[in-house]
Amino acid sequence: MRARTSESTRNGLEVTIDEFTLDTLFEGDVLKATMNRYRPRPNTREQIDGGYVLLLAHGMGFHKEHWEPTLYRLFDLDEGNPGSCRILEAWALDYPNHGEAAELNDTVLRRRNEPLTIQSYTDAFSAFYKSGLLGNIQDQKRKIVLIGHSAGTIAVTLMTTLFDDPGQQFDKVILVEPTMWDADVSSRMSDMYHMGAKTTALRRNRWASKEAAYDWFRTRPPWSNWDPTVLKLFAEYGLRESNAGSEDKQGVVLQCDPVHEAHCFVEAPPTVYKLMGQLGRLCGLVPFHIIFGERDDMFSRKAKDSIINKDKGRVFASVTRIKGAGHLIVQERPAQLADVLHMILHNHGGSKL
Repeated sequence: MRARTSESTRNGLEVTIDEFTLDTLFEGDVLKATMNRYRPRPNTREQIDGGYVLLLAHGMGFHKEHWEPTLYRLFDLDEGNPGSCRILEAWALDYPNHGEAAELNDTVLRRRNEPLTIQSYTDAFSAFYKSGLLGNIQDQKRKIVLIGHSAGTIAVTLMTTLFDDPGQQFDKVILVEPTMWDADVSSRMSDMYHMGAKTTALRRNRWASKEAAYDWFRTRPPWSNWDPTVLKLFAEYGLRESNAGSEDKQGVVLQCDPVHEAHCFVEAPPTVYKLMGQLGRLCGLVPFHIIFGERDDMFSRKAKDSIINKDKGRVFASVTRIKGAGHLIVQERPAQLADVLHMILHNHGGSKL
């Protein structure tokens, strides 16, 4: 375990960040799973009341630190919550070929014939869940909440399929702009989705420095639409020094190789269709909530609405749309996302649509 310097929220609440690394096994390869634990201080409520423990999965091309602005706002809101169930801690995990994990797994990733699948992310969560790092979760005083964004929603939903009764393990599952849709609307995907499928692997992947990369990102969409704090975190944790030998290939590169990011467009559909067939049963076992962006950019409104289907049992505890946000809610509207998460956690938020 490594401890990063404690940081403060906007209202001055101190947050301690501890960094952990675990070994996981995926298709015969040992991979490093990297995770951060965020604890607001002082946090003395657990001994008396217990509370929430949040497990967070990021989207493709991002990394665990993207959740920090949302978490800091959420911790501030929680301080003013008069109820007894408060947030004890939050854990954000890297997809094994993203963020810090990508650098630690570089040798394995280069040796493999193809990119990792989303199952490797679920396996990282499963290894973490079984590791004992979450403390005593058997008495259910520590209420585990799974939260995923974009492709991370697939990972956390797959996590619930590992248990006969996920309602015994998880208090809630919150899907933020889920990368899910019914097979019948596969021909109705948005122009942005098709463009992403064609161009992601070709994305620029080298800059002279992190500063140069940041300057490049902030003048170009989609990065120019991001919250400034999230963009700075991306420049800090989403890039690493190039290990290429030749001088013309020096500088910094993306932690997640664009080829690996693009693989999601190939892998996701069959995984999603299979998962959609199980989602109705899962919704009957544990409360599922959906948070959409009001702007239908990456996914059409038709695709989004296809997730909700009473006839197939896909009935959600709440469905909320965040004004002004698109698919990248975590990056564009972290404060508004925190507001909605706070309402869902304390059972007075979300509108059923």
